[in-house]
Amino acid sequence: MALAPGTRLGAYEILSMIGSGGMGEVYKARDTRLERTVALKVLASALVGDPEFRDRFEREARTISQLTHPHICVLHDIGDAVVSAPSPLSSGTSPQRQLVWVDRQGREEPLSAPLRAYAIPRISPDGTRVAVDARDEEYDIWVWDLARGTLRRLTSDPGLDVSPVWTPDSHGILFSSVRGGGMPNMYRQAADGTGATEALPKQSGGLVLTSIAPDGMRAVGAAPTGPTNIVVMTLGEKPHVDPLLQSKFVTRNAEIAPDGRWVAYESNESGRAQIYVRPFPNVETGSWPVSTQGGTRPMWAPSGRELFYIDADGYLTSVPVQIVTTFSAGNPARVFQNRYFSGTGGRTYDVSRDGQKFLMVKDVTASGSTPPPSMVIVLNWVDELKAKLQMKP
Repeated sequence: MALAPGTRLGAYEILSMIGSGGMGEVYKARDTRLERTVALKVLASALVGDPEFRDRFEREARTISQLTHPHICVLHDIGDAVVSAPSPLSSGTSPQRQLVWVDRQGREEPLSAPLRAYAIPRISPDGTRVAVDARDEEYDIWVWDLARGTLRRLTSDPGLDVSPVWTPDSHGILFSSVRGGGMPNMYRQAADGTGATEALPKQSGGLVLTSIAPDGMRAVGAAPTGPTNIVVMTLGEKPHVDPLLQSKFVTRNAEIAPDGRWVAYESNESGRAQIYVRPFPNVETGSWPVSTQGGTRPMWAPSGRELFYIDADGYLTSVPVQIVTTFSAGNPARVFQNRYFSGTGGRTYDVSRDGQKFLMVKDVTASGSTPPPSMVIVLNWVDELKAKLQMKP
């Protein structure tokens, strides 16, 4: 049944139908939260109710969230709705974004780095450089020198190189790549670009590491496909991967605390993405919720006394925490009222060593131009639609 203009599906208001096919219908819609026009794909109810199709669809969604490319929409979230960020293909050019420092009062200080399709910025532990992936025509890792104001390419392989992670000594960078074909897996490169790129142990389902322990001996991450269980890679002369947190839910974006004793991550075990903390590496000995109204992409403050995350409305949020003998969390509060680019499944921000400034990615739209449309794929819409239209089951 076609949806009439004005019908609301969550935050999306139907404007008109674009087309239909065997999988469902595509509508022009308005995102009422972010005030932008999107393409909304509503899957057929028969497909949503098929467990095998749903599982396959979510596996493919998780794959797309890592296999970024100018011709692929970048997925934003997985759950009752799978939302993607603007695709460069829709505008014919790569999106233009700016790296900006933002203090706790919301004051911005742009870096002088050229505008590019930046996505995942990471400040080096010594505070001198920023590693960032640019998801444009080249899809490489770049390093910005904060003192000299220079941007240097770190990777140049034709494969997609994304999601950099610094080693604790600031001498190396781990990153995810599909070089050689297949699923994205991890590689290691000297931060100054010297020497050969080292391939870390490959996983058949792929692997994206998101955080390294302070001693540099272990890193955590998750596969981009299949059950998104969190794994731990032991680094060193003979790196190897072991399961860390196995779950039937989507668990990802793990971040190890500055003292190496805790790990924060996001999981949809409650029915929506929320932030949780567990002891590390003994994750089965406890679990504590941190966010209260939805949250993704956690980040520890360097002091270990705060956790940051992106709330359900896209705002950077802070929670005070205590981790003396056990873990406890305070009440969440937004850090500032500005909203920044978050159109990728990974963490699109970082925090300075003193915990007072945040490195954000800001979308820059030329004056008079129209932001490119986004694709939104909605699951589990039938019950909500019935309630809206007061239909009988």
